[in-house]
Amino acid sequence: MLFPFHNYLGPGNHLDNGPPIDDDDEIALRHDEAYETATSPEQVRQADIEAIRDFNTNYVATGNWHSVVGAIGLTWKYEVEQFTGVLYPPVDKSGWTPVIQEVLSLYTTGVMGLLVGHPMDTIKTRTQTMPDKTMIQIIANTFKLEGFRGFYKGFLAPMLTTGVTNAIFFGVYGNTIRYLRSISESSEEYRCDGFLATPLWDWNEFFSGSIAGAIITAVGAPVEAIKTRLQANAAVDNQKFKMGNECGTTWSTMKFIHSNEGITGFYRGGLALLMRDMPSYGVYTAIYQLLYTSFNCNMDSNRLFVSVSPTIGQFMKFWYFSNKFP
Repeated sequence: MLFPFHNYLGPGNHLDNGPPIDDDDEIALRHDEAYETATSPEQVRQADIEAIRDFNTNYVATGNWHSVVGAIGLTWKYEVEQFTGVLYPPVDKSGWTPVIQEVLSLYTTGVMGLLVGHPMDTIKTRTQTMPDKTMIQIIANTFKLEGFRGFYKGFLAPMLTTGVTNAIFFGVYGNTIRYLRSISESSEEYRCDGFLATPLWDWNEFFSGSIAGAIITAVGAPVEAIKTRLQANAAVDNQKFKMGNECGTTWSTMKFIHSNEGITGFYRGGLALLMRDMPSYGVYTAIYQLLYTSFNCNMDSNRLFVSVSPTIGQFMKFWYFSNKFP
């Protein structure tokens, strides 16, 4: 079967386990067989819809609670797939290779960005929390008392979650913009005569980026709290740190926050983070798409992909970080 781990919902479990075989077992079997023969996303979704309908009908007729479980589970799966755009099982019979490649690319991109930017982020945090010292003094003290590793304090938490946050951001942004375009009949492309495709084109981009920024704030706030406390815990001499050894590692910082402040401690400053990220990501995506599609009107696709697209991305990244400091 498509799902070797799938135990069918009736008391007999697998259909080859012998009697009793309930109607919900048959529904589950037909559902899996429809998955195996599906050649398009529409057929996968149709299989889910038919199974949900059959489960509901069977529950009304027999009162079998297994059918309730099946209907609820498939309804939840269907709604999540509708929002995220991630279909299971993939229609592409090559399996999960495209999905894995996409996740790995997002993760690698995030880690590379962190490797380059985290030392300056540490210096920025310490400059903000130690106003009596200059940036040069902070760099010198960090290197003298903590070595090169001191610049990468708090690196582990964002490194482990960067792939997830990137995937969530682009997934939410992509699905939101598709939905908004569908209800506003907005074109995907910016017109080459210098006018917006529709009056809502720029607002769709802004709103989609803002929604994605708000969602990743919920995921990123705890990571930001852990990272910032580690970065701010600067060494004052060879043995002592500003906040002690309780915030010396990622794990000890997590335990310290949880034991002293509870779950809410991980979301301290979350409102400010939300107020920063929602409009910043909205403007980021809107201006990026505006510049990208404008250049696309006057440049071949290869040159656009190789040179202009990364340049626009770096310009917008600079704008985004300039708005992070307050």
